[in-house]
Amino acid sequence: MLSRLFNSAKNTLKLQNGIVHLIPLILLAALGLVAYLFISSSAPFKDNLFSFLYQKPSSQADVTGTVCQNTTTGTACVYVSPVTTQATQNQNFQVQVRVNTNGEPINAVEAVVNYPIASLEYVSIDGTGSSFGLEVPTTTSPGSVTISRGTVAPVNGDGLIATLTFKPIIASGVAAISFSAASQAISSNSNSNILQNRGDGTINIGSQTGSASFTLISNTNPVTVGQEFLVTLQAQSDQDAANLFDAKLSFDAAKLEVVRLEPTGSFITQWAEQFYDNATGEVSLLGGVPSPGIQTSGSGVKMMAFTFKAKTAGPTTISILPTSGILRNSDNQDILGSTTDLALTLQSGATPTPSPSPTPTGSAGPTPTPSPTPSPTPVPTCTLTNAAWITPSNPVMQGSLVTIRVTGSSACNGRQVTFEVREDDGILGFNSVLNNPVTATFVGTTANSAWVSEFQDDGVGGINNPPEYYYIASLVGSGLTLNSSDPKLEVTKPGVGEFRKGDGNKDGRVDRIDLSVMMTNWAKTTGLPTEIDINDDSLINAVDFSALVLILKQEGVIK
Repeated sequence: MLSRLFNSAKNTLKLQNGIVHLIPLILLAALGLVAYLFISSSAPFKDNLFSFLYQKPSSQADVTGTVCQNTTTGTACVYVSPVTTQATQNQNFQVQVRVNTNGEPINAVEAVVNYPIASLEYVSIDGTGSSFGLEVPTTTSPGSVTISRGTVAPVNGDGLIATLTFKPIIASGVAAISFSAASQAISSNSNSNILQNRGDGTINIGSQTGSASFTLISNTNPVTVGQEFLVTLQAQSDQDAANLFDAKLSFDAAKLEVVRLEPTGSFITQWAEQFYDNATGEVSLLGGVPSPGIQTSGSGVKMMAFTFKAKTAGPTTISILPTSGILRNSDNQDILGSTTDLALTLQSGATPTPSPSPTPTGSAGPTPTPSPTPSPTPVPTCTLTNAAWITPSNPVMQGSLVTIRVTGSSACNGRQVTFEVREDDGILGFNSVLNNPVTATFVGTTANSAWVSEFQDDGVGGINNPPEYYYIASLVGSGLTLNSSDPKLEVTKPGVGEFRKGDGNKDGRVDRIDLSVMMTNWAKTTGLPTEIDINDDSLINAVDFSALVLILKQEGVIK
């Protein structure tokens, strides 16, 4: 029923040049859909969402331990990502529940997720970033979570349904997160259930298996409240050369605060993330070493040092989270096998009374003779004459590196210009993008920068896709601005199996593994995955690295 309602809304809201008069209808339709979902949420989801749809296929295949690969066009698969997760008792971990439609658009999905209550405890669900914006409240029972979602604009390809948080309640063992045969994915074309495959996830609880390690050390312990002290994070990989190091730390924000990061002397040559938050007590570091990577010999080496400050007395621990990883250069696999946290004792101490400083005695000086004010020399005025996107094609694929070019008068030489990219929503205004281009400097009459293209749905449920972008160029030190000229830049999102910038291992996602793939292929000009050659110059270098970092930010992998 809801699938047909989505199709009806989509057809009613088809946009032509005169979209303005349809905006109230769009808003009304969206509100009506949401109201329908919530009013009917007291009934089982299949009753209120799928009551008029066809029955699910007679069989669904379990694809345990792998990301499911559909073999039949037009059949969908729900799966857990990542396929394998290392977890520790009483420490939360997250998995994504995703769907791959294999070329058949869907507008409703129900994932019935099963987990062993003897091993795992369900904590929460997060719909941030979901491809399905309309939801029925999640239902839970011991060992089961039912996620029910829909969308006005059909999803075609690989999409996020929701992110689940679990907590292991045993010290060691293996747990499977799987899907019930009651799970469904509804085609927006046929209103039938096209779900045939399910990809389960494996949770390894307890000690990690691998040869590499992270260790936190400090020469100051105990620490006096108010004292600043140094903590060093060391990495060790004696057995294999590694090229990517991802360290996630946590600390008690009530007892400690990070004063500054100290990367000097680190073996990392390419930093993707150096982040900390004293409000939440988290540190996130991600950096790499291009091929052949780094291999240690019996002792750890410095990845990062931190200056911490003790705030309140008591015992505390700086922990290395199980989401950390060290990736091998040869095959980009996580080989982090052990971590060593840092336990600290924070103790109260007397606060010294500062000695008063003597008050200096001033002396009268000579009265300066005023100098005559010189007449100002006229300065040529810099004017901006044009701003445009420079790209061989329009639209471009999400993740493409697009040149931004501004021209001006000869007086602009040496002046700087900043850029703000906006997704155009017509009379409704605009949406800001996650990452704006870097500041550019005029060389002669031209200033060039670049933007890694982002995709965000345009309109309710993406009904106006593809989104259109323009930018504003602003001359630094003046109020002079100029909007980019038409045509606006359109950005499309890759579908299932389509080429995707940044996806070096071709698994349909852009994550830290792809950064490791880039490190493995550093400086190559042939035989490289074209997905990581972001600027298409047949060379993997710092330009591609910087662009991939921006894509990782867009994907929410790093901050």
